[in-house]
Amino acid sequence: MYIAYGWPKVLRTTRGPDDPVVHVEISGGLLIVVHSSCIQLWTSGQHRVKLGEFVRDDKSLEEDGGNAHAIWNEAVETLAVLTAGSVLHFYDVRTTPKPLRLVSPDSPPSLLALKFRSSTRVPLFGEDVSINGMVADEDHILLGLSSGRLHLVSWRGQLRGTADLWRKHSREVIGPMYVPEANGLPSTPHSPRSSPLSSSSYPYPSSPPALNAALPTTPNGRSSFTGSDPGGGAGGAGAGAGGGGVAQMVYSPLLRLIAVVLLDGRVVLCSTGERGLRPVEEVTPEKWVGVVDAATVAVGARQQLLAVGSRRGTVELFDLARSSLHLRTISLFDWGYSLEDTGAVACICWSPDNLAFAVGWKLRGLAVWSVSGCRLMCTIRQGSMSLLPPSSSSSSSSSSTIPTATPATTTTTTTPTSSSASDPASTPGSAAAGAATAGSATAAVVRSSEPMVGGVAAVAWGEEGYQLVAAEAGVVGEVAAGVRGRQAGRLVQFAFARQCSSKAVAGSSHVWQAMAGADRVLLVQSNEEEELRVQHLVIPQTYMGVNWPVRHVAASDDGSYLAVAGRRGVILHNLRSKKWRVFGDVMQERAIKCEGLLWLGKIIIVCNHRVASHSYELCLYPRFHLDESSLLCRHPLPARPLALDAWGDYILVATPPFDIRVYHMHVDGDVSPLHLPTVQLRTVRELSIMSARKPLVSMRFVPRTGVGEMQGGGDQEAEGMGQGAGSSSRAKGSKPGGGGLRDSKASGNGGGVRDPLAAAMRRQPTKCMLLRTDGDLSLLDLDSGSERALVAGVENFWLTQGGDEAAAALIEEVPWWAYGHRGMQVWYPSLYHDASGQPSEVQQLDPELDFDREVYPLGVSPAAGVIVGVSQRLSLSSCAEMPCFEPTPQAQPILPCLLRHLLQRNKMEEAIQLARLSATRPHFSHSLEWLLFTIFDAETSSASARRRRKEVKKGPSLLDRACELIRHFGEYRDVVVSVARKTDSRHWPDLFASAGNSNTLFEECFENKQYRTATCYILVVEKLEGPTIGQQSALRLLQVALQESMYDLAGELVRFLLRSGREYSQAVEEDERASESLLKSFFTFGFTSTAPKARGDVLHTTVKHILGEKATALMSSKELRQLVAFVKGTQFDFTEFLRSDRGRAIRLEDFPTALRTIRFKLAIEGNLQSRLDAEFLLAHVRTVGFHEWTVVLATLLQRSEVLAELFQNDMKLWTAYVRALKAQPNASQYDELLAAVERDLTAHLGPDHSTLSSTGLAFPATAAPAR
Repeated sequence: MYIAYGWPKVLRTTRGPDDPVVHVEISGGLLIVVHSSCIQLWTSGQHRVKLGEFVRDDKSLEEDGGNAHAIWNEAVETLAVLTAGSVLHFYDVRTTPKPLRLVSPDSPPSLLALKFRSSTRVPLFGEDVSINGMVADEDHILLGLSSGRLHLVSWRGQLRGTADLWRKHSREVIGPMYVPEANGLPSTPHSPRSSPLSSSSYPYPSSPPALNAALPTTPNGRSSFTGSDPGGGAGGAGAGAGGGGVAQMVYSPLLRLIAVVLLDGRVVLCSTGERGLRPVEEVTPEKWVGVVDAATVAVGARQQLLAVGSRRGTVELFDLARSSLHLRTISLFDWGYSLEDTGAVACICWSPDNLAFAVGWKLRGLAVWSVSGCRLMCTIRQGSMSLLPPSSSSSSSSSSTIPTATPATTTTTTTPTSSSASDPASTPGSAAAGAATAGSATAAVVRSSEPMVGGVAAVAWGEEGYQLVAAEAGVVGEVAAGVRGRQAGRLVQFAFARQCSSKAVAGSSHVWQAMAGADRVLLVQSNEEEELRVQHLVIPQTYMGVNWPVRHVAASDDGSYLAVAGRRGVILHNLRSKKWRVFGDVMQERAIKCEGLLWLGKIIIVCNHRVASHSYELCLYPRFHLDESSLLCRHPLPARPLALDAWGDYILVATPPFDIRVYHMHVDGDVSPLHLPTVQLRTVRELSIMSARKPLVSMRFVPRTGVGEMQGGGDQEAEGMGQGAGSSSRAKGSKPGGGGLRDSKASGNGGGVRDPLAAAMRRQPTKCMLLRTDGDLSLLDLDSGSERALVAGVENFWLTQGGDEAAAALIEEVPWWAYGHRGMQVWYPSLYHDASGQPSEVQQLDPELDFDREVYPLGVSPAAGVIVGVSQRLSLSSCAEMPCFEPTPQAQPILPCLLRHLLQRNKMEEAIQLARLSATRPHFSHSLEWLLFTIFDAETSSASARRRRKEVKKGPSLLDRACELIRHFGEYRDVVVSVARKTDSRHWPDLFASAGNSNTLFEECFENKQYRTATCYILVVEKLEGPTIGQQSALRLLQVALQESMYDLAGELVRFLLRSGREYSQAVEEDERASESLLKSFFTFGFTSTAPKARGDVLHTTVKHILGEKATALMSSKELRQLVAFVKGTQFDFTEFLRSDRGRAIRLEDFPTALRTIRFKLAIEGNLQSRLDAEFLLAHVRTVGFHEWTVVLATLLQRSEVLAELFQNDMKLWTAYVRALKAQPNASQYDELLAAVERDLTAHLGPDHSTLSSTGLAFPATAAPAR
């Protein structure tokens, strides 16, 4: 797994737009960048430094053409460059006397020089023939021509042979040329999926205009797609450009295979001789790959996978080990990007371990995918430009009219310029390439905020997989002030972190996962708020400067220590004290070349490669001191280990070809800083297995608690589904789920307790899990040596042998987790294949384990009860040229999966205890809800399950057991109603048949004051118990909600009651009209057929009365803020209420008292929401003419215009108002208000009334302004 992090680095190659990058390669500690007219050498280690450069002169470019292809031979330090004029140039790399001062040991000691050695003109045997393919081994270079011929050239420039690819083998090539699932057109708005092709027609899919515009071209500028008759393309030596010509070649020395892309889009696999590419006559076409529109290919030799990039913008994956079986199609179409956005696939590059591959598109974008199809990284910003509505032709700088050339016609389309797909310079054959104009500001923003916006020219992974270097194709932009043209493509380096260990941290009570970067460790941890965060733990430069990059990372069982190994030595980090520990002696550090790291308690186990003697050994050090004087044990190994694992006191080592050794670590004494114990490693098991299967990727002990036979001893097979795990025998007195892990914590790992060898043998694991390079996951019995296949297509797996001991004791079977192209899967030992080898329900996926295809699982944190995954997020910054790639962790609870497993085996007590242990976790309520929902959904969606429910039940169903489990927790009522609201109401009777009567659950919520949950039950009660009971319950709840000031909840109840009354009346009236029976109405209602309508009116009147009573109480008590919340929450008709008799009866007391009371209740000063509430009330009281309320509210709000309008017709009232305000204790605060009102009155009545406010008349203290 690879995930991008940090800001990408732009390497300044100082080349112009007329010198694009044609080749990028990282090998032998060098980054080789080949431009059209120059070659550059950079360091590929921790730092990027240009070591050398060779620039071709104008004469050479004119005679031989620009550079087109290149290939590097590390053995002879020679670079071969093929020019557009079919001339091979050979360059030797030599060391210069200029020293290079770099800390990294992998960097050369001095600058390098590229010396031109010789050139060889390759014979083409035709005017229209070009060289399109170029591969090499250590001795020879193989060139593929568009005519179908192959030339073999030595690294000295001598022609060693020539042959026709199709000389006599074309009719012997096996395999289908066309596989339908590998050639489907993308489903996009502009590229509808083509109809199935008939068997009589040649299976070439039709090409939309954007596809034809993005086809790859040969070095001489011709399109690679000829579209000619396939008959001539496969037909012998005369194939030529008729389909048998070479468009690209990729060579795998490990597989002795050459993948050839033909000019017509087909792909053929060719075998080579035992001596490599020589002789050329032994290059034989063997098998077709079922793609007919291929643009590029890449071979993952370690995994035996073939990735074919198509002209449709998709990547087709094939399994070379299974006769080129098509595995899956990978594309960006599901994320909303179409062919018009990305164009055809330009290049594909596998990571060094072949677990991921990078895909670059011709028009826009770079992405990294896992083999399973998980999108790990993508440079394209969210949103497809092709899905945007087309802009008008009269738009300004935001759009431009771009002519797009097609093979037959030329059309003009209008697209946003921010889409690189509409860039004419990015479209081969465009008549307006480089000449179209667009908004310079928009283009600059897109270019700076999105890498690879102009397409990808070349891409290469670093030797350790921590860097990805991509060359961006040029993009049209502003090259100078007011000058438009093609900008030079950028050379961008992306930093990646990869998954470093598949073993969970057992002792951690929270989420704890780690990823390894080149110079850091990325820790995924949960903080105090249970939120997942990624912490960058940067390794000190004093160690990393000479030991870059990180090779191995291992965490201690309790999550307190971290061991990191670079090129040499080991460094430890205490996560609690934040301190690092290294070897005190540099010579000792350099003597250690780590090939693997393990933890056993307080002891760190280092698999060391002694370079001088080419031998391997296990070195055991205490975590308190790294020094040879503290070495606890040294044990030799026969060969370099393929896989390592540790569990309890046991160490598992697998060496080639397939030898397995199990060591028991005996510790005599306590491991502490003051005392070093005596440690011995004893071989307790040794196996040598002959197997023709693929090499190992990972190997893990299966804990003794993981298989039922491990508690009872012997070689008893795990039991089938019907028996369950509880029927397996267990040793007398043993703890359920206990086993060696807890014993090992008390005995091994430096515990100080001496264990007899016999007791160690009894606790010894007898099974282990194997993962091979082809993705096959299997279970190996260490007693018999038999291997049992579990599933294929797995990328990683986890065995949760740790976590909370109390929780582990409840689960007798340790779950096995795996991730692959099917997603996340889980097994239990009693569910895997039976003795006949037939798979059972182990293949079925649990819905709880579903992750998005852009979230990759890092591992299982059993103590935290979650599966931790990580995805990419882009963040933009105005101070950075590129966006920042931020790994974003996500968590998926595993509790529903574990509880279902216990419920399926009728282990109710264990399930209850496990749920109680998890009750404090943040996802507990969601886990219970998801458990009930998935069980209920499975039962309702299965026809057989529905038939079983109709039969006589022999016992409680799984749904009954799930409801019984959840009933033990206070979240029960919330969980049940949440599940009900997520399902169809037709299935509610089945749910509440197991969960209990809906009205009873409502009453329990009502009694426990869970009013919001009770509101959710109203719909269920109405559906199951009838509208009468539902309406009565809603009325009761409405009154309580108003008393508790839960006005939003009251509003929902009001809307329900009004709707329920209307629907009930309409339903009964329609039923009566249909039956035309008055007698039915008589028996139902006791009076005429107008009863339903009258009942609806009564319900409406009742609701209106309840709301009116609440409004009266709030206004009488002057709780005006609650009054506003009440009116808004319930949508109460406040204006109508004020006009009613009850509203008019609500009077204010005398003006001074009312002013003080309302001021205190509203608290307008400094509170915006209170002021808005007062404005709301003022608008309503003015509408109905409540003058005393208007005067008080307008005074508090300082609304002079409202007061002037009120007093302009009654100057006596104005005089009384002035005197009343001046009599207030804080009268000075109203001076500005009085002055403003006086100005308004003067403007309205004239200057004769300007002195009325100074008459000095008394305002009665108890008199209130008349309404």
